[in-house]
This record gives sequence, structure tokens and C-alpha cells, in this order.
Amino acid sequence: MNNWLALEMRGGVHREALREKRGGREPVRLSKLHQRYLLDLKALGRSPLTITAYESDFRIFLDFLGRDDTRAVTEKAASRFPAWLAKRRDPNQRLRTGHSPAGIARRVTTVAGFCTWLVKRKEIPSNPFDAVPRPRRPRGLPRGVPSELVDRLLRLEMPARDRAILCCFRYAGLRIGEVINLDLGDVDFLLGCVTVRRGKGGAERTIPLDPTLREALTDWCLVRGDSPGALFPGKNAPRLSRHVISRVLDRLSLRAGMPRFTAHQLRHTFGTEGASAGLTGSELQALMGHEDLSTTQQYIRVTGRDLERAMARLKAWREVRDSVTQELRRK
Repeated sequence: MNNWLALEMRGGVHREALREKRGGREPVRLSKLHQRYLLDLKALGRSPLTITAYESDFRIFLDFLGRDDTRAVTEKAASRFPAWLAKRRDPNQRLRTGHSPAGIARRVTTVAGFCTWLVKRKEIPSNPFDAVPRPRRPRGLPRGVPSELVDRLLRLEMPARDRAILCCFRYAGLRIGEVINLDLGDVDFLLGCVTVRRGKGGAERTIPLDPTLREALTDWCLVRGDSPGALFPGKNAPRLSRHVISRVLDRLSLRAGMPRFTAHQLRHTFGTEGASAGLTGSELQALMGHEDLSTTQQYIRVTGRDLERAMARLKAWREVRDSVTQELRRK
């Protein structure tokens, strides 16, 4: 017993020395701290979609580190993270190897925000991502699915549910998470609109129903029934998952003999078509639920001919204004 006590005491002294060497704290599991971080974000009103994205980005970061330990968060690791993302093969990424510059920038920013929180809680001495440059986002148009290919998809025979999901992307520009979170009560056939109550950033918006989308939703609701709850319930879950919807799109692309595509690419198709149809930036922003107008502007290409037409409209407006002003003065 005395020998056991002596060993225990020596072990305690050794652990105390390690604590002093690490600044008085033992290493803490990053995953445990990240759960607390997400609780803080929820308290600040972050949407469920944002929380889910942060969870996904953190799991990727943890996979990169290879250790669930605050000591693994170093400047060396932070500097290597963007390059690792660029080469990483995501099992759910069907279109390319490695993350896009925009995806890398988002994930680095997300993890950097978590590290800022860790610094404030004194879990790490400084934010190792402060010196890490963010990749520049490409200035090209978002890569959507060509309209003629989407039309080919819609000509296929498919279950009413799958057609309704496809039309939500094509004719309403919804995000995949917004489609998943739609409830039956969010679709108002009388007023002809669908309300997105849990959009990005917790925002709510109402979108008029395109006739094709209205028809597809009507057909699906006749099959689904009028029970309250998710518009697209899962087989063994309250709602469909992202994975199930991605598989639906994969099957459709295979049947149509076209390259695979993502739900977000269909959303890009909606944005590109809206810009081509002459929608203003603010109109497209309201329909797509962008928090920042600069995100919407990526769909809009201004050419020299566009500027000429804009100046012509401005000139015509001034002529009408001056004519009305002169007429009022004469009276």
C-alpha cells in the first residue's frame, strides 16, 4: 500500500509539473469545446443550417489534425490547412477532387472563428489562423446546370416527390437545407407562394410559386397526404437527408445521360436565369435569400451594351422629368 501511495504521489507531482509547463491547464478535447461553442452560437440566434455547416467544417478540421486535442491547434497546422483542403478528396464531393477556393475560404474562416472563441476562453494562447491568408474567390459566374439539361431532366418520368424536389431548386432557387426544412404548411396554394422560414442566417422569405413548381407540389401533396409536418418526410426519419436528395439527383443525371450535378448547381441555374431575364440585384437577392448583395452580384454581368441601355433609360427619365417640370412652371 505504501508503495502504491508513493507512486500515486509521484504521478501527481508529475502531472502538476506538466500543468505548470502548459500554462497551468491540461489539454482539453476540441470536440467538447466545439459543442460549447455551438451552444453559444445558438444563443446568438444562428440558424440550424449555419450550425450544421459549422459542425461539418469542424469535423473536416479534426480529420486534418488527427488529434482531438487543443495542443494540436498550432500555427504550423493552421498554415497547412488550406493546402490540405485543396488536395482532400471529400467522400460526398462527386464533381471534383479537393475543395474549391470559395469552399477553402469558408472553412478556414469558420475554423478561425472557433479559434477566436478558444482564445477568449483562454483555451489557446493566440489564434494561429490570424496569419493565414484566405484564398481569393473566383470572379467567374457560378457554375450552374445548363437550362437545356435541366429541361431534359424534367421530361423524364419520375416519382412525384422527386419532381417536386427538382422543381424547388430550379423554379424557386432554394438551398438544399431549405428544401429539407420545408413543412406542408409553408406552401400556400391559395396565395400561390412558399415561405422559407429557416433560411440562411435565420432569415425568412416568401417566394411566389412558378406554375411548373405549383403543379409539381400539387401532384406531390396528393401522394403525400395532408398530415402536418415535413413537406418531404424521410422513410425512417422526420425529414429527408441531404444524402438521400443527392442520390435522387445522381439517379436522374444518370438516366438523362448527363454529368452529375449538385443541388446547389441547380440553385445557381435559377440565379443565372434570373439575371439573364433582367431581374435587378435587389430582386434576385430577395428571391434567393442572400444576406449580402455582393453575393447576388456574382450572377450579374454588366456589358458595354447594358450600360448604353441604362444611359438611354436615364436620359429618357430626365426628359420626362424636365417636361413635367416645365409644364408645372407654365401653370
